[in-house]
Amino acid sequence: MTQEELTMIVPTSQGDIKIYIPGSRDVIVKMSGGADSSILMFLLAKYRQEYNPNINFKIVSTVATLKPYQFIFAKQVVEFIDNIYSLGDYEHHSNECFPVSGITDGPDENGVDRNADAYGRAIAEIAEKMQNNTAVQWMGITANPSVTDRSHSLNAGRDTARDKDVAVPVSQYYMEPDVFKSNRPFADKDKKVVAELYNKYNLTNTLFPLTRSCESFEFNETFSEHCGECWWCKERKWAFGKLA
Repeated sequence: MTQEELTMIVPTSQGDIKIYIPGSRDVIVKMSGGADSSILMFLLAKYRQEYNPNINFKIVSTVATLKPYQFIFAKQVVEFIDNIYSLGDYEHHSNECFPVSGITDGPDENGVDRNADAYGRAIAEIAEKMQNNTAVQWMGITANPSVTDRSHSLNAGRDTARDKDVAVPVSQYYMEPDVFKSNRPFADKDKKVVAELYNKYNLTNTLFPLTRSCESFEFNETFSEHCGECWWCKERKWAFGKLA
């Protein structure tokens, strides 16, 4: 099949999302159990069923000491999607991540989580173990809401690496030093597009409540609710108009 025939195009208000995965290969998907990675997993599952049944999913999640919910929510999301679009003989791997010595886990008084890099390294390490010569990695990270958008107050506490003017390319790029091929199809699109995709596929009342974006631990140790106060909750509310 040609590249055009193997390319799934999903139109959105902020530009097309394109998924192209040729041949038989492993597709490593980084899953946090949040709304972004969950809708990406849904699109990849749809792609597998409708375009290329020869891809094999290797899903990776990390379990941090104050974020044990990530694997819990990722697992239930994956099982939900598998009932809609078969994921085949997929694998779901996880590992543990501990805070850096001397730095308290979770956001500090300014809302900055100084262990964020440790979390990123932990999931990168488990993805590295899944990597082979033909595998590709996919991440559902979105761009931040625009600082010029007056409909929100989401400027303080934002991860500036997610700002559109510094985001990595959405198409395949190479991760140094091990030259892993990776894709971030939402890197130039904010969470409004994620909400748009949930609506497009009638998932707002089914898949969306199974996801978690909240970064608060103290609010609810069972993780059954969102705090509504952390930056991630506010972004979720801004995009979807609700938390669950």
